[in-house]
Order: sequence, then structure tokens, then C-alpha cells
Amino acid sequence: EELTRFRELFSRKGSWEDTTLELELARVYAALGEYRKAEDAVDSLLHRHRLVQPFEPRLLVYCCLLKGVLLDRRGARGPAVEIWREGYVAMQPLIRKQAEPNSEIVNALILGSLCGEITDEECQSFATGLMARGGDNAFARQAQALANPKTMAISFREMWRTPLGRKYAEAFAFES
Repeated sequence: EELTRFRELFSRKGSWEDTTLELELARVYAALGEYRKAEDAVDSLLHRHRLVQPFEPRLLVYCCLLKGVLLDRRGARGPAVEIWREGYVAMQPLIRKQAEPNSEIVNALILGSLCGEITDEECQSFATGLMARGGDNAFARQAQALANPKTMAISFREMWRTPLGRKYAEAFAFES
């Protein structure tokens, strides 16, 4: 296997680059339909995170989303919820201080929704940040005025739990 040979030649064990390469390998396996191999690759990453070298939460969030989706695909809902919770809890300090939404925050909010622990405050803060990205113009101000913060919080919390939302969460995890 060419990828294995590449990893042996160019891998810097334990480095950030190596970790992201292993995460991408898990996604490649998933794209090929080899979900067991994908899960083994993520398990190796999580083992290293827990026992050897804790990852930064921004990296852990990707591992937890992918692992949870893989577990959920094979019907292991309870363990999936636990791993989603682990990633969400690790990201909570960053969710609270993040000024603008980014992919790690979106993944953390997906995790929070899927494990059922996301708060209204976090949803509202995300919505406010998202609306602020539209700039200070008449359209953005009108949209903010029309959007009910409670309704938006409920929507953000529940949208990932629907069948379509779960499909999109899987797409986020596999980056497909």
C-alpha cells in the first residue's frame, strides 16, 4: 500500500502534521467504505490523546465527531453520544470565547447538539456571530431584527438530530 509506505518514510510520530494525516487516513478509509479501518485509525488517535499526548481541543473535536459518526453508523448510539460529549466538553471554553464561527466551532456545536448538551446561550452566541459576519448593512440588521433568538437556539440545537441533520453531520465528519 503506497499510503503506508509514505507514512513510514515521512511520518513525524506524534506531531500535529502526523496526527492530521492519520485523521485524513481515517476519512479516506470511510470514503472507500472501509468503516472498520476508519474506526481503527480514529481509535489509535484517541488512544494517543488519552494515554500519551493530549490533543488541542481544536483537533480533538474532529476525532470525536468522526468516531461518534462511525459508532452511530453501526448502531452503537450510547458510545457515540459519549464520544460526542467528550469532544463538546473539551471545546466549551473555546466556544465561549470564540468571536467568529469557524469549522471547529461548527463541529463543536454539532457535537453539543448530538449529545444533547448544547446550551441556549451557546446557540445564541453562535447565531449572533454568524449574523455579524454579514457585515453592518441594512440587510444584516433587518435579518437580526426578524430572527427570534430563542427560535434560532432551538433550531441550532435540534437541526443536527433530524435524519437530514445527521446526514449532514456525517458529511462534516467525513469532509465529503
